[in-house]
Amino acid sequence: MVISFVILLTLLPLFPRYAMVYTKNGKGMDPSLVERPIQVIDASTEKPIEGALVTSGDEVGRTDAQGIAHIKIEENKVAVRACGYLRTEQFITLPQEPMPSSSTLKAITQAIREEALGIAEQIVTLPKEIKLEPFTPKGVYLSFYGIGDRKLREDALRLLRETELNTLVIDVKGDRGMIPYKSSIPLAVEIGAQKIITVKDMKGLIQSLKDEGIYTIARIVVFKDNLLARHRPDLAAKDLNGRIWHDREGLAWADPFKTDVWEYNIQIAVEAAQQGFVDHPFGFWCERRADTNTIRLAENLFK
Repeated sequence: MVISFVILLTLLPLFPRYAMVYTKNGKGMDPSLVERPIQVIDASTEKPIEGALVTSGDEVGRTDAQGIAHIKIEENKVAVRACGYLRTEQFITLPQEPMPSSSTLKAITQAIREEALGIAEQIVTLPKEIKLEPFTPKGVYLSFYGIGDRKLREDALRLLRETELNTLVIDVKGDRGMIPYKSSIPLAVEIGAQKIITVKDMKGLIQSLKDEGIYTIARIVVFKDNLLARHRPDLAAKDLNGRIWHDREGLAWADPFKTDVWEYNIQIAVEAAQQGFVDHPFGFWCERRADTNTIRLAENLFK
């Protein structure tokens, strides 16, 4: 057994990086502390997907050109999402560290043997393969008022049920800065974004749409925010004379360079995710033409 173990250690450098998934701490192997290879592929073409986001608990990884990401597995569960694909979750079975059943020499020797075999097995194991289904959203949009109107909502759902449409875009913060459901964000209440509530149970609504297989997109109008700009002039976009700037509709906009404006909209996005939008791929549709900052924001929101 000793000779086999020495040979095993000698061969370790010959294996590719994706196969090196086992480490050892002072007390023995802890599977939850080991980075494991996950390969993400297209379910239709079986080609690797580069840039897919792989998450497990607080751990985040992004796939390389071979579709492989290395990530520590928390609670035996991995979530994968990528632009143009449906999000998926899978449970990953982690090997258990062998423990001797007794303190006899034979039992200890057997435990060491099983641990060595476990290392060898993990070294030669290929990455865990996860397939993503391609998805093209084809949808209808309901505004702040539209989502709360029973007739408009039923008309939209009828289209989704009877045609090739598969997506419903919902205002989470509309063109006038209003949030349609009860929000716990203090600033939203302060500036009047809660004066009108058009959806009493957004979480229940999203769940019902999910049960029908309808893909949902949260629409958040970020800087065109008349309520925020008027109630917080310090956060408003201003002209060269220092006066609040207004567009052709007579609406004021928030200053895109103010970090407080960023934080407010991030809070809205996080709250929308908590309402159920996060159960879909990105929840907020990530277009391929999105800039780096947009993608980074999406990564931070949904990791």
